[in-house]
Amino acid sequence: LPRVLLAALEVDLFTVIGDRAWTLTTLAKKLKLSERGLNILCRNLASAGVLHKRGCVYRNSRLGATALNANHPAYRGDYLN
Repeated sequence: LPRVLLAALEVDLFTVIGDRAWTLTTLAKKLKLSERGLNILCRNLASAGVLHKRGCVYRNSRLGATALNANHPAYRGDYLN
């Protein structure tokens, strides 16, 4: 899980997701990542409860939307890095 979180922070996943819900295809295009690689990353984050998944749509959990989102005042991503 630590490597998965660091990889997500490196590509600004939580910040890009923000308060929206994204399909994997749209999110991969926005982040300029392979859909397959992003799928693996998001599935792992969802299984850990850091992202929420409904069907093929992902959104941030409370932790992802606050402590891991660089646009939020409670951001703690730098601490993890």
